[in-house]
Amino acid sequence: MDNTIQAITYTVARKRNPNQWINYDWIYQMMDKPSEQSGRQIQVPLRISSLPVEAFIGAESANVSRGEWGTAAYYNWVTARANMLYTLDDEMQNDGGPNAIVSYVKSLMDTADESLTDKLVEWFLGAGTDATRRQFNSFQHMANDAADTLGTGTVLGTLDKNVLTDANGVKVYQGIVMDLDGTGGDHGPTRSNIIRMVHKCTNGPRKPNLAVFHEEVVGEIVAQASGTSNALVRYQNVNELKIGFDVYTCEGIKIYGQRHMPFSRTVPGTNRGYAIDTLSTKVICHNKVKGVLRPWVKLPLQEAYYASRVWGMNVVCDEPRANGVMTDFRYSSAVD
Repeated sequence: MDNTIQAITYTVARKRNPNQWINYDWIYQMMDKPSEQSGRQIQVPLRISSLPVEAFIGAESANVSRGEWGTAAYYNWVTARANMLYTLDDEMQNDGGPNAIVSYVKSLMDTADESLTDKLVEWFLGAGTDATRRQFNSFQHMANDAADTLGTGTVLGTLDKNVLTDANGVKVYQGIVMDLDGTGGDHGPTRSNIIRMVHKCTNGPRKPNLAVFHEEVVGEIVAQASGTSNALVRYQNVNELKIGFDVYTCEGIKIYGQRHMPFSRTVPGTNRGYAIDTLSTKVICHNKVKGVLRPWVKLPLQEAYYASRVWGMNVVCDEPRANGVMTDFRYSSAVD
């Protein structure tokens, strides 16, 4: 490979906003301006209590007893890369001049960025735990309750959801799991159930600002509401439409469809709907490893060159109780 491809690749990489790759999916709301850290682990101070507030008169002494938890959660770094390959065949087939080569290299980088984003979304919507060290922290794990209803464990960021409690003994470091019991009753992802889930997760200023279901489930939600309520409407934000989103709102909560969401037409227990607070659930990127482009190198004994786009990051949560999971609902809510 001559220096032309190296130069083109780095020119494209420098001109590109390092966060542009995240606009490929709805998860960009969490990743649009990721915080940055470095060090052995990601440290996340918790926001699960409040400082003591008291009324006083004149020069009365202050109550300085500690009313909040002076602790933090710690998450492992996850490293992920999208690999690009440039072979002799590619070089010959794109030898139509500089523009042909530029276009091909750009397409490689675009495909790498989109592939990486899609995989991160798949991990986030799956059922992995932060202990695996190879998987993006999953939302099921972060929003799981202390009873481990979702079977992903109760330790989040090295802290056990069963340990942190308030003065009344209420476990405050856990998410909200709403089991709709798909065998009967009001068990569909209906507008009323979405509203119930959001209110269960509301804790003062912290509450979910978006909900995510499988694309087919969103279709059922919209079909059910059509003609009976104008509370569920097409969301026409130009910044989202221009990047291909198909978004609706329910009582001000954005509803997204995502093909990686757990879903089954026949097994209600498989189905999930997530209520996500993007203030407490966020992405932390390593300040030195954020979309780093590793240079093209020739593979031994092959007429091929390899390069990769590398990220060090993870999803963290400083207040799990502002997030929730709707589970065990029947696929078709329209017949309820």
